[in-house]
This record gives sequence, structure tokens and C-alpha cells, in this order.
Amino acid sequence: MTLLSDSMTSDFKDGFQFRKFIHIFDQIIEILSRFQVNYNKKLNFSKLVKYLNIPHSESEEVLVILFKFQKLFEEVFCEYSITKKRENNTTYLVAENKFQTRDRIQVSLSTAHIKLFNDIIYTFKFINRGKGFDLKSTETDFLKNLEHFRSEHPYLFNSNGNGIIYPSKLGLKLGEQIISYNKSNQKVDSYIIQNYIFEVSGENG
Repeated sequence: MTLLSDSMTSDFKDGFQFRKFIHIFDQIIEILSRFQVNYNKKLNFSKLVKYLNIPHSESEEVLVILFKFQKLFEEVFCEYSITKKRENNTTYLVAENKFQTRDRIQVSLSTAHIKLFNDIIYTFKFINRGKGFDLKSTETDFLKNLEHFRSEHPYLFNSNGNGIIYPSKLGLKLGEQIISYNKSNQKVDSYIIQNYIFEVSGENG
């Protein structure tokens, strides 16, 4: 299959052009990785493409490629990792299940915990719009409950080190499943995320 347009392939016959392309995307990926500790920041993409000397006419193509990769790893490789293998002097890319060899981890969550975590993820995504929770001030019952829940299940959260708490990737996936099932009014006994099995108990504890 062809992964690059004919014109791009022609350009890449020049090794310098190809190295320049790789260098630019490496810089973009490095800058995007900084979102990890501050998801409510805004990246000035217009300023970035100017800094990288990307022509305005091609800046949208850069975004298209980035979004394609995002969709690819969210939908096609969400539970798989791409690895490199060498066989008979040939390099292959293969997909390996991330969780195939990992032990299942069972977690019990009460219905009250499920309701609380539904509210946490809903607030994070649709009210705070990606901004974290400031636990330096726990004046509301919601933040007090969040802090108590986080102390029991720390793997569902991340922190930027300044008292701001965010759901972890695992936490977001669990929360999104909870919200989805709640919308369809489906009764769920367990949620399976990666190698975690979250079992719902009938207790409100």
C-alpha cells in the first residue's frame, strides 16, 4: 500500500528533505507531550508553524496527519502496541496485545462510588472542559468526596504537582464507559478496562 503521495515520495528522494520532515514532526510531538501536566493549556499552533517554517498552505495538512494518528491509536491500536521485529534481514511492524500477558486486576466499587466517579468525569469533561480539580481547597462536599475517593483509588488520577488533580487515562476510560451506560439506562455489573475488572457492588459504602 502507498502511505505517501507521489509528490511527497518524489520530494523524499532527497535525503535532506526527508530528515527535515522527520525533524519537524519530532519537534511537534515533543511540544504536544507537554499537555501531560497541563491539559487546560492552549497551544498556539499558528505560532508553532511559523517557528518551524511550515508554509501556511501546508499547516492544515499537518493537522490532518496528527488527527489521523490520534484516531488510529484511539480506535485501531487502543489495546495494541506496534513493535519492530527482524526476520531474515527484513524489518516488520507487528501488533501485540498490551494486556495479553498481564494479570487481571479486580476492583470492587460501590454504586455510590460509580455515581461519584460519573460526576467527576462529567464535570472534568463538560463543565471544567479539561481543567483539573484544585484539591488545595476542599470547601465543597464534592471535592471532599473526590479527595477521599482518590485516596482509595489513586491509579484513577494524575497530579501536576501543584495540587491540581486530573483523571488518569484509565480513569477517563472507566468514566466514559460509566457515562455511556448511564445514558442508555443499562444496568452494569462490571466494567472491563485494559486488564482491570471493576465490579459493581450493591452497597453504597
